Amino acid sequence: MGPSHLKIKALRKAAKMTQQQVADAIGVSRAAVSQWEADEPEKRTTPSYENLDSLASCLGATMNDFFEYAALPPEQIQREAKQFLDHQAYEMLELGYAPIDEQLISIPELDVRLCAGTGGFEVQRVPEESGESVYYKKSWLTKRGYKPENLVRLSVTGSSMEPALFDGDKVTLNLASKTPKNGFAFAVMLDGQPAIKRMLKRNNQWWITSDNPSYSKFDIELESTEIIIGEAVDKSSSVI
Repeated sequence: MGPSHLKIKALRKAAKMTQQQVADAIGVSRAAVSQWEADEPEKRTTPSYENLDSLASCLGATMNDFFEYAALPPEQIQREAKQFLDHQAYEMLELGYAPIDEQLISIPELDVRLCAGTGGFEVQRVPEESGESVYYKKSWLTKRGYKPENLVRLSVTGSSMEPALFDGDKVTLNLASKTPKNGFAFAVMLDGQPAIKRMLKRNNQWWITSDNPSYSKFDIELESTEIIIGEAVDKSSSVI
């Protein structure tokens, strides 16, 4: 569960502000505000953590004011919150019962889709107000030595990394990690295009490989680490 579109609308009206006034105040388009308040689920989008924070300041509210808690008994809220806190990351659509005062770091989704096949990549700009940023607990990042400025979120296309990665999966890359690790997935530049592959060491030689056996004929030797973009350190998938 994410921030309630009904609460966003109610708080805006309570502040006697139009959608355009709110948009101008926080630096987004009026269409973005309209999508946050949309009654139809297929037209509704979720504001990023930063935009929700700006929205709270603009409307004289708190982050908690945008979420629905009343329907749940206190013990269930506590149980749900613990489940979220035990998970390494959760996206805004899943934030419903997580404490908002937990320090979260937003990793934005970029406009490049990784290719997990052989067709290169496609450019698809994801506007900030409608993009699908992922949120990590600062403590989780610190424990693993990840710096937010080195992390990017990308979407995978293709089937060459199945069953580890499917078309449409989201991958977080650590751009500071460019040293090959046996058995780990990395984003690399192949023929001037980014692709996500697995590094394997065979007979003291690094190989760029695919998980899907159907793509094994495309395995190539790693001739230079300069083509490594970064290590895949986390993923989310809609495939069950």
